[in-house]
Amino acid sequence: MIAIRDDIVRTCFICGEVLTPANRSDEHFVPKWFPRTATERLRMRLANGSTARPRNLRVPCCRDCNGAFADIEDRTSRAMRQGPGSVRELDRRDTAAWVAKALWGFAVFESRARSERHDPLSGPILRPEKLSFLAPLERVCQEWLAGMATGPGSLHTFHAQHDHGDDVDYVDDPPAGLLGIRLGPSAVIFSAVDHGDAERLSRHTLVDLGFLPVFTDLKDLALGPIQFREVFAWARTLHRSRAPFPPPGQPFGPYIASVHKDHLRQAIGVLPAFEGRDVGGTTFLFEQDMTPRFVSISQTRE
Repeated sequence: MIAIRDDIVRTCFICGEVLTPANRSDEHFVPKWFPRTATERLRMRLANGSTARPRNLRVPCCRDCNGAFADIEDRTSRAMRQGPGSVRELDRRDTAAWVAKALWGFAVFESRARSERHDPLSGPILRPEKLSFLAPLERVCQEWLAGMATGPGSLHTFHAQHDHGDDVDYVDDPPAGLLGIRLGPSAVIFSAVDHGDAERLSRHTLVDLGFLPVFTDLKDLALGPIQFREVFAWARTLHRSRAPFPPPGQPFGPYIASVHKDHLRQAIGVLPAFEGRDVGGTTFLFEQDMTPRFVSISQTRE
């Protein structure tokens, strides 16, 4: 069990309202609509290197804020189970706010959890300055709740292999505003803060920047667990090529192989197959037995 500091759990993590027995609820930022047997197997890695079960990852929230996002979660859950086509019909402003809430909730949780669970005097896992850096995620939530015109977030949607029973995957990158979920027939990378800019990138532009056009050319591929994590690494590299929490329309930067290698390692482990080689012309896809197969994607312009 994660040790939570008692002195700072008395306010809603979104609106800051003082919590009482009458208005308090707990926000589970890993969706409760994930299959229970899958979440029992899922482990979330915290910033201090420890891991936690999703059921232990929750933050205090007022009932009004918690309830306000319930409809988005219901619609997203249904769409994920219906397939990528239904996901693409979701409102991008709603999904951006929901993803911002999940990412901000995780950050607040880490800012309130002790870095050493058995030491009541230990500091938080996430230091205050790092939490402040992620504050734009909180602002997205608050502006959405206030009915303000928050910026839409991109959706990168793919088909998923779903012969794995109730298997799910959940990966995130709060500084990039990204959340990836693979559930049922859908594999989706949600953005909270990119104003929809990434989704509007053409294949031509991606190639000119040096990126493989995985977001356009792999839409008909049914992604397995490892393949999904690799595509998420590509999304991280793309979104992190801009300044954090960019203004609308800020240009994306060029592909940087060294950055992408780090993202691949973090997503799917150390891969001897790409040690010492430029990964710019190859996508690393894996069979279910973890055997790598190299799939070259043409970089011919449109």
